[in-house]
Formats: sequence, C-alpha cells, structure tokens
Amino acid sequence: MVGGKSDQELQIAVHSIMEVNDSNKDDQNNPKNNKRKHDSESDESGKDDNLVPNNKDQTNQTKMSKKTFDQRLYKASATGPFEVIVSSTNRTKVNPFTVGKLLQKNESLIDCINRKGRNVAIYCKNSESANKLITNNSLPNYHIFIPSYRVRITGVVYAEPDIDQNEFVNHACSTVPILEAYRITKNSKEGPYRTHFVKIIFEGNTLPERIILNHVIVPVEKYTLP
Repeated sequence: MVGGKSDQELQIAVHSIMEVNDSNKDDQNNPKNNKRKHDSESDESGKDDNLVPNNKDQTNQTKMSKKTFDQRLYKASATGPFEVIVSSTNRTKVNPFTVGKLLQKNESLIDCINRKGRNVAIYCKNSESANKLITNNSLPNYHIFIPSYRVRITGVVYAEPDIDQNEFVNHACSTVPILEAYRITKNSKEGPYRTHFVKIIFEGNTLPERIILNHVIVPVEKYTLP
C-alpha cells in the first residue's frame, strides 16, 4: 500500500490520468476542435484572422452628362409667336396630353400645345405668359425653355475684310442690341480667306433695317444658310 491506498486503487488512478491525456491529444488533433478554439480566440480578441481587409478603391459612379439650358426670356417688345419648348430629362418622347394635364392651373397662359418631334411646343398668349412658365418652374420634371430662334435673329452685313467683327459688337449703333458677330470665311486652294460679309446676331426676333459703324450706314439683310 502507498499512502494508505491499495495497489488496485493506484492502478485505477494512473489509468484514469492516462485516459485524460489521450483525450486532450485527440482534441488537439481534431480540426473541428481547433477551429472552435480559433473562433473562441478570435471572439475574445475582437479580430478574425480569416477576414482579409478589402483594400480595393471603390469605383466612382459615372455621372450622366446633362445638357444645360439657358434661361432665355421674351422681351416685352417681342412680337411672337411666344413658343416654349418642353423636353424630357432622359431624352424620351414627351406626351403632350400629360403636359397639358400638368399645366391645367396655367391654362389661362396657353393658346395651344403641339407635338414637335419628340418634344412638345407650348404657344402662349403673350410674352409675359411665356416667361411665367419659365420663371415659375411650372414643369419641374421636364426641361422647359424658350428656343434661341425665338429670342435671337441673325442678319448679315457687307464690310471690308480688314474690319474686325468685334467692332460691330463694341462700336456699332443699332436700334436692336447686337449680341455677337462673326466674319464669314471660305476655303480656297490657298487656304481659308475672309469674305466681305459679317454675320451678326441680334437680340429679339426683328432685324433692324440698318446699323451704323464709324458713321457708315450699313444695311442689314436676313441671314440664310448657304
């Protein structure tokens, strides 16, 4: 006997210790148990070694280019027709009946609504009515604008090639405001050359009969595409 214990009891105790050690070895060699241990350690540390940080830069979303529309307005002296164009923000065909329904509260401003290609043309009673449709943002889900050919008109004048076109903008006297001027050029075998004609863009939709530059009276004719 050892320490008051029989040999049989000692053998049982040793055998029990050996079983525990063998069990621990099996647990260490078991992948499932290793995974549970790893998960437990990850939970305690707040980190997971299996998570790989995503270092990829996020791609920027491409922005659709949108056509910009200048807010043109009719002058009080404009003679009409007082046209306002309605176009879709996504370049689809505009339904004139839908536009008419949305403008019921503005019906006193409108003469009629017509199709114009994939757009819609609104013809107003006067310049003030057309301007109200623009400034009041009457159709917020559409592009609504006055076309440039209703508030600008192009004429042509005869002037020697050595006269700079900017002189007409900066120094010419005109009953109708001059917005822009361009020297008309043509091509030849020797290259482009300046003609005797200057294209002038006036404000409004009525051409003046003449303008004056350096005391010279210059007749104005309507410009037509060649």
